[in-house]
Amino acid sequence: MRKSTLVVGLLTAAIGFGLFQLKYEMMTLESEYRQLNRNIRLSEESVSVLKAEWAHLTNPSSLQSMARKHLDVDTVTPKQLVSFKRIPKSYQGAVQFAVSAATPTPKNPDSELDMILDEAIKEISFSPTRRGKR
Repeated sequence: MRKSTLVVGLLTAAIGFGLFQLKYEMMTLESEYRQLNRNIRLSEESVSVLKAEWAHLTNPSSLQSMARKHLDVDTVTPKQLVSFKRIPKSYQGAVQFAVSAATPTPKNPDSELDMILDEAIKEISFSPTRRGKR
């Protein structure tokens, strides 16, 4: 047998073995790729379910029904809201302390609190009048 035939045979065997190894490595990588895609799809489905649940739980009507069910709190009536300007001077310090302890300190607490309370009172006490014949 000639040396060139032996070299070609060994080269062919080495290439065949390399292709065999490459095929199984590709099969393993494809399996991992499919598994990763399956995990990504499951994670995306979980995220969409969690987003829908979050939207439901943060819906104002849902929050209100849960608050009524789990908290012993009544809804705020317009009579319970008062402008900071209407509070007697002797109580303003205590009220301001209680408000500042319950909320982060805004830039100008007096004017922002008054503005928020006045807007809330206007919205609640606003009742449109009918024009024309009844």
